[in-house]
Amino acid sequence: MVLDGIKTGMTVRPGVLKQDTARFQKRPPRWKETEEERERNEQTNEANIKRPQELGGFIMDDLHKQAQLEGNRWLARLDDEFKAGGLCKLDKDLAAPWYDALKLGERWKTEESNGRFLEDLDSIHRHVAGLYTDYRTEMNSPRKQSRMSPSKTEKPFISQPIEVRQDKIRKLSKQFVTYPPADRVMMLAEDIARVRASCAYVYDYEQRKSYGSNNYSRFPWDLGMRELCAIKARARGRFKTVDGNFYDHFNMKHPKNHHF
Repeated sequence: MVLDGIKTGMTVRPGVLKQDTARFQKRPPRWKETEEERERNEQTNEANIKRPQELGGFIMDDLHKQAQLEGNRWLARLDDEFKAGGLCKLDKDLAAPWYDALKLGERWKTEESNGRFLEDLDSIHRHVAGLYTDYRTEMNSPRKQSRMSPSKTEKPFISQPIEVRQDKIRKLSKQFVTYPPADRVMMLAEDIARVRASCAYVYDYEQRKSYGSNNYSRFPWDLGMRELCAIKARARGRFKTVDGNFYDHFNMKHPKNHHF
C-alpha cells in the first residue's frame, strides 16, 4: 500500500522508517555489489549480508564463487603471458611507433644534419612526462579542497564517485591529445596521435621498470586508449576501418516501444 502511495495516500511514519532501515538495510551480498559499491562499502566495517543457513545454498553465491575461481585461473595465465621474471613485458607492437620515430629522427640528424624532428619528438616526450606526473598525483594523493577550508581534503581518487573520476580522467585526456598542435611540429596530425600514444606507453613502462614495479599502469590507456588499440589492430594484420554511421548498426538496441 505504501508503494502505491500516490493512489492510497499511505506513507511510512519517520520513526518506523528509521527503525526498519536500521534493521533491514544491510550491505548487500558480495555478488550483487558493483565494483564502485564494493570500494565504497569496504571503507566501513559492515560485512556482506549472509543467507540464513536453514535456507541452504543460493545459486548466485555459487555462481559468484565459481566466477572467482575461473577469474583467478585466467589471471594466472595472463600473468604468464604479459610478465617475465616478475616484471611486465614490453609490448613491441605498441612501442614500435615511438622507437621507429626516434630512429627516423636519428637518420635525419645523421644523413641530413637536421635535428628538427628529434626536437619535435623531445617536445612530445616532455609533454607525456609532465602529464604522467599530473596523472600519478591525481590518482594517488588526496588534495586540499580550497584555501578557504584547509582542514578539508578530497577523498582518495579510488573512493570518489565514478562521475568525479571520469571527469578528472577526461580532463587529463583532453590535455594529452591537444599537444603538440600540428602547426608546431613537422608531423601529420595522424602521426602525432600515434607517436604520442606510443610514447605514453613506453614512458610508463620505463618508469615502472626503473623502480621494479610488477604491475601495468592505466596511464597510457586512460589517456590514449583509442590510438593504442588502433596501433595494435594494425600490427595484428586484420585491421578494418568502419565509418561511425555504419558502426552504429553493429550495436543491438532495444526497441523504443514494447507491446505485450
